[in-house]
Amino acid sequence: MATQTVSQQLAKARAYENEHKIDPAEKPAFHYASPVGWINDPNGFSWFNNEAHLFAQYHPYSSEWGPMHWAHQTSKDFIVWNQKPCALAPDQPYDDKGCFSGSAIEDNGKHILMYTGVSLSNEGERQQQCIAIGDGTDYEKVEGNPVIGTSLLPDGCSKVDFRDPKLWKENGKYYVVTGSRADDGCGQILVFESENLADWKLETIMSKSENRLGQMWECPDFFYLEDKPILILSPQDMRAKGYTWHNGHNTAWITGDMKAHTFENWSAKPLDYGLDFYAPQTMETPDGRRILTAWMASWDNPLMKNRKWASQMTLPRELSLENGKLIQRPVRELDAYKVPVLHLNEQTISGVFTHEDLKGRCCELDLHLQDNDFETVTIVMAKDADQGYETRLVIDNRNKLIEFDRTWAGIHNDFNTIRRAPMPAQGVRDLRIILDRHSIEVFINDGEMTMTNAIMTPETADQMELAVDGSAHMDIDLFAIDTNREHCC
Repeated sequence: MATQTVSQQLAKARAYENEHKIDPAEKPAFHYASPVGWINDPNGFSWFNNEAHLFAQYHPYSSEWGPMHWAHQTSKDFIVWNQKPCALAPDQPYDDKGCFSGSAIEDNGKHILMYTGVSLSNEGERQQQCIAIGDGTDYEKVEGNPVIGTSLLPDGCSKVDFRDPKLWKENGKYYVVTGSRADDGCGQILVFESENLADWKLETIMSKSENRLGQMWECPDFFYLEDKPILILSPQDMRAKGYTWHNGHNTAWITGDMKAHTFENWSAKPLDYGLDFYAPQTMETPDGRRILTAWMASWDNPLMKNRKWASQMTLPRELSLENGKLIQRPVRELDAYKVPVLHLNEQTISGVFTHEDLKGRCCELDLHLQDNDFETVTIVMAKDADQGYETRLVIDNRNKLIEFDRTWAGIHNDFNTIRRAPMPAQGVRDLRIILDRHSIEVFINDGEMTMTNAIMTPETADQMELAVDGSAHMDIDLFAIDTNREHCC
């Protein structure tokens, strides 16, 4: 690796970050958010130098998408994030139109970033895979970039839609999955392999959409859970089917039979049923947990535009595969920041229920439903009756649906305000609802289903209430989440 240098473009971005610091009170309390300007896809989620590193697609100079840089933050516990200097800027001929999404691994004491460099040639736009190597703060792009060029693509592949490398090491070799588009317009996932990170060859096509799952497949992530191969990807331009695939650009998880990094058959399921969830990426912790985070936004309706900062990531989640279901639970490190506020056992509710302590905007509300005899249970959050603010989560036994409604959450139009999901076959037993200043994440039946949503409600709207059509018996627990308190991790 050459001596590390800071280009003019990177120095400009770092200076801008320092000159335009945002008051932390204006941003989420315990979610990774843009330092300034715009972020989208999580990148380079990895463990290096005894802490988690998370990068993001980044345009520091406005709250709109622009030439992509890489933002960079680190955390000891996935809850409190510390800003690092901008890691990558579009400053080379092969990436001067953007440093698009990618991944990272630790290798021989170095932090290896692999990303998509976007450039223009006489033949038009090109997307190719590049490497930068660093020490956890500064990264040097290698002289051999792009290391995976369009010349390595199989016949019949777009040279424009070829992006988002996810890198891992297996049996002494390096492997990468990338998103790709075939000539028929449909997405596919390519696998490349290398002995040394410099010389790569195509191994196989892991899977193809073949008109089964949207169009271009973005942001692939491949790993094993319980010895089962799991592929996570973000298919674009999907049509809704029943109560699934309503975001247009969606996120799916795939499993099936695999031979030599090729799925011989596969099935796909939604990863999240909320309004704001895209481009997830995972990492493995030193203790063997598989942790996932995603961009908490939608390409069709990014809420946080027109602010000093735009967008945040989801709360990191622990993944497990249980009875054929991909389970997502908030990282256990969150528990160290929870302060008990309210505990009610075996509460019987019919009609509207309020309590002087049932309120909060940086908090966790847990409900354990002891029966499913009610018609509906409505959880009202982020409420200010005088100002007309509230957000609703409805458990609808009558129609076997779960509905999230942010119509009155500070949004100035009704576009993308309601999302419905099919109720699990056994009904809803448990709800774990995590609120931060700008988000509500719902974990249903211990992570069997999730609904991820951004809101724009002023923080003064902090009231909660429960409303039951019929009668419901439940345990209620409310915890404040205080990242400033003394805690033990």
